[in-house]
This record gives sequence, C-alpha cells and structure tokens, in this order.
Amino acid sequence: MGVLKTTDLSDQLIFARRTYPRAYESWSEQEKQLLRQTLQKTNDLELLSQCFLRGIRSIESFGEKILREDGYANS
Repeated sequence: MGVLKTTDLSDQLIFARRTYPRAYESWSEQEKQLLRQTLQKTNDLELLSQCFLRGIRSIESFGEKILREDGYANS
C-alpha cells in the first residue's frame, strides 16, 4: 500500500517516517481488513509493525479498536 500524503509534511512527521513509512497515515479500508485478518493469526506487535510499516503503538491501539468492534475484547 502506498503512502497517501507525501507533501507539506512537518519535521516531526518526516522524522517519524524514517522509521515507520506509514506513520500518521489514515488507515484505508483495505489496510483495516488486512489487519483484522492478520490479528486472527498473530498478535506479535513487532512483526505487525514491520508488515504494516507503522509504529507498535499505532498497531496496538488500532488493533484493540478492531477487536472491540468485532466483539473479541472487553471495552
């Protein structure tokens, strides 16, 4: 999946994207579905971070949201 926003980036965002190329990028529907499917197989945040090119905290918080929506986690 490509990065959508590539212009007019703040210095903080540019710095974050050196490590996580999709940092601060909105989650597309396709990406949400991939994460939903992947969470059924693993919850290894480091692996998911590498696969989705996002920070561990981003994967963790969005993954929790998906699990709550799907009824797998307590709110």
